Amino acid sequence: MKNVHPIYNIKSLMIKRELENDPNLKEENWARFLPTFKKKNVKRKKRKIVKKERALLPPPQQPRKIDLQMESGEYFVAKKKQRTK
Repeated sequence: MKNVHPIYNIKSLMIKRELENDPNLKEENWARFLPTFKKKNVKRKKRKIVKKERALLPPPQQPRKIDLQMESGEYFVAKKKQRTK
C-alpha cells in the first residue's frame, strides 16, 4: 500500500513542471530531483503506571441494614407491628 499525503504529490508535480521547462533536463531521468519520503515509525512514550498503596488487610466489613436496625431497636419494633397486623 502506498499511503502518501497529497501534499507530497503536489510537491513532486511542481518540481516536474519546472523540469519540463528546462531544455537540458528534458531527456534525463528526474528521479534524482524528486523528493523521496520515507515513512517514520515514531513510538509514543509509555505512561508510567502509578501503583496505589494497598493496605495489608482489607477494610472492615460494613454493617448490614438489618444490623443497623437491630442496634437502634427499629428491627424489633417493626417485628411487633407485623405480628399485630
